[in-house]
Amino acid sequence: MIRLKILILLFICCSPLFSEAQSVKPDYDKPKEYVLSGINVESSGTTDKNTLIALSGLTIGKTISVPGPEIADAIKKLWKQGLYSNIEVEVENIVGNTVFLLIRVTERPRIEKFAFSGVNKSQADDLREKINFIRGTIFTEPKKMGASRIIKNFYQEKGFYNANVDIRSSLNNRNEVTIQLDVKKGARTKIRKIDIVGNKDFSDKQLRKKFKETKQKRFFRLFKRSKFIRGSFTEDKDKLITFYQSQGYRDARIISDSVYASGKNKLKIEYSLP
Repeated sequence: MIRLKILILLFICCSPLFSEAQSVKPDYDKPKEYVLSGINVESSGTTDKNTLIALSGLTIGKTISVPGPEIADAIKKLWKQGLYSNIEVEVENIVGNTVFLLIRVTERPRIEKFAFSGVNKSQADDLREKINFIRGTIFTEPKKMGASRIIKNFYQEKGFYNANVDIRSSLNNRNEVTIQLDVKKGARTKIRKIDIVGNKDFSDKQLRKKFKETKQKRFFRLFKRSKFIRGSFTEDKDKLITFYQSQGYRDARIISDSVYASGKNKLKIEYSLP
């Protein structure tokens, strides 16, 4: 009974102090300065707490405004790292003139492993170097789109203009992804026809002969296939201009060129001259 009375007396004596230590909510309409006294971190990934705080630029012991530019700058600095898909910085507690913040982030998943299907070993080795998927690095949508573009370009340079890539990923409980890259290169794309619009002084046949690699499909062509290769296409355009200039047309130029589908696995190329 005596012990109970002592506890009640202590509670009564300390209650004013206890009420003064209660946290209060910030008034976001009236910025106020506080001393930053602590930062907690909630993260879905493996980023070290102290590292994340350092990246934010926030320093314990410094005076900040709530709301104010320091918190906004911290969020910007974390976004610039490219490591997170969601970032929140909120006031966790205010006691007197001190403030405690909570940084909550959702970390982007990291690559655990990846594999190809639909390609041979030699091509897979070449593509691994090109797409630069490295274990432990962040996997983002731009990185996925970049890999798809690189793979398509890789096969287009080999004449597979309609190559398609399906990139799928699965996430484990450690926030790591396994990536599967399914490649369907399809059939080689042939050039069905080459048209040169605006040609008045030479026959189309005469001009098409100036192309070294870009050739129309012909039944009698045995040694030079009519596949479309982007690099060769660009080089052969230059050869066409060189020919015109050699014939005295110093201002010759191609004002536009188009490559579009013309039947299954067939393309039509059109050059326009002034």
